[in-house]
Amino acid sequence: MDNVININSSREELFRSIRRRLKGRTGADGEILLIEGQRQIFSALECGLDPEYLIFTQDSRGEAKIREILTAFPQPLHLIRMKPSLFNELAETRNSQGVIMLTARPDFNQEPDEIFSQGGPILILESIQDPGNTGTLIRTAHAFAFKAVFITEGGCQPYNDKALRASMGAVFRLPIFVGSHLEYLMSYLNQYDYLPLAADMGGRTIINTDLSQQRNIALLLGNEGAGISELARSSFQLISIPMVEEAESLNVAMAGTILCWEIYRQKNKS
Repeated sequence: MDNVININSSREELFRSIRRRLKGRTGADGEILLIEGQRQIFSALECGLDPEYLIFTQDSRGEAKIREILTAFPQPLHLIRMKPSLFNELAETRNSQGVIMLTARPDFNQEPDEIFSQGGPILILESIQDPGNTGTLIRTAHAFAFKAVFITEGGCQPYNDKALRASMGAVFRLPIFVGSHLEYLMSYLNQYDYLPLAADMGGRTIINTDLSQQRNIALLLGNEGAGISELARSSFQLISIPMVEEAESLNVAMAGTILCWEIYRQKNKS
C-alpha cells in the first residue's frame, strides 16, 4: 500500500484534529461521520460516499481488513495506519474490526416535494428515541421499498453510531429527513393524496384494511413509551397488529417491521 500516513502518537496534529472533530459533533449537516466495521464501510462506498480517511490498526487484523476493502474498491483513498491504542480512542465499539471510515454525512440533495411527488410509501418516526429502534426501522423501510424516512424533531439521529450499525447500511440507501414537523408533513400528505396510517393498539387491524390499491401510504410510528401524539391520533387512520388478548404491546421496531411488511405484501400480492 502506497501513500499511507502512520500515526503513532496522540501528540500528532492529524490525530488531535480527528479526535477533536469527532468529539465536537452535534448532528448538523456536513459534519464528520464515523463508519465502523468492514460491512458498513462496504455499504457506504457502494452508495458513493467519498471517504475523507480510511483508518486501520497497525496489526494483522487491521491490515487484513483494509486490504479486502482496497481489493473491492480499487480507487485512490486516503489511508491512515494507526497504533491500536490510538485507534481505540476513536472507535465506538469495544471489539472493533480494526478499520473505520471518516466521511461527510450523506446529502441526498432532495426536497420533500420531490419525494412526495414521486409517490410510494413513506415512514414517519415520531419522537422515537432509541438508536437501535431507529436504525432497525430504517433498515426495514429500505427492505420493504419505502421511498423515504422522516424523523420528527427531537427524534434519534440516524447517524448515531448505534443507529448506523442497526441500519446495516440502509441509512446510506434511501433519503432520510431529520427534524421534520408533523404539521408540515401533513400538508404534503394532503397535497399528494397520501393515506395517513398511525400504529396504535386501539386501531383497526391491518389485515382488515385493504391497502392493495393505495399507492401513496404514510405509516407513522410513535414514541416507545408515550405512543403517537394527539395530533397524529386525530389526523391519521389508526391501525394495529392482531395479537392474543393477554399479550403486551410489541416493541416499536418489531411492530413497525410487521406493519411495513404487511403494506409491502398487500401492494405486491399477485
